[in-house]
Amino acid sequence: MRREKARALILFSLSLLLSGVILLGRLNSQTPVFDTDIQSILPQENGRKTAHSAIDALSAAFTDRVTFLIEADTPELTKSARASLDEALTASGIFVNDLADANTTGRWIFENRNELLCEASPEEFTAEKAKTVWQSALGQVFGVGIPLSGDLLQADPFLLTYRLSDCLPGKMGSDSFRDGVLTGQLTSSAG
Repeated sequence: MRREKARALILFSLSLLLSGVILLGRLNSQTPVFDTDIQSILPQENGRKTAHSAIDALSAAFTDRVTFLIEADTPELTKSARASLDEALTASGIFVNDLADANTTGRWIFENRNELLCEASPEEFTAEKAKTVWQSALGQVFGVGIPLSGDLLQADPFLLTYRLSDCLPGKMGSDSFRDGVLTGQLTSSAG
């Protein structure tokens, strides 16, 4: 009887040791131990794989994006609270304010200039508006004051980036609304 208990205890110890080694190996591997992606339970069809890849790409692009909405009794308090929050987050080293990262924003506008409109809806971009954009670009090319290069004209012949830089800030809402919004990107985990 004692011998059977000793044998059972040894087998139990060996199986526990083997389970620990396997779990430790899984924890140290690049593959997650548990799949927490809700989409993993959906059937995998060809169309689903493409959709899944697109969702993964969008998730990766927006995972670290944050927006803080700040409200106070007066516009001055709202502005002050926003500035304090921005200062504290920036000092922590885990946050980059979108306004401070103008190069990234400018590159994004340039890369997406053909998909962005100053108008509120695509229906408002009429043939007459297109003609105005073309005439404005011509005026900027032959006018004075805008730093243009052949490379820029080759990449953006209608100077849509300049047009968007003029119209987008005005479309972002009232000053009091902007004072209560802080957007940016987390550079590392806050936890």
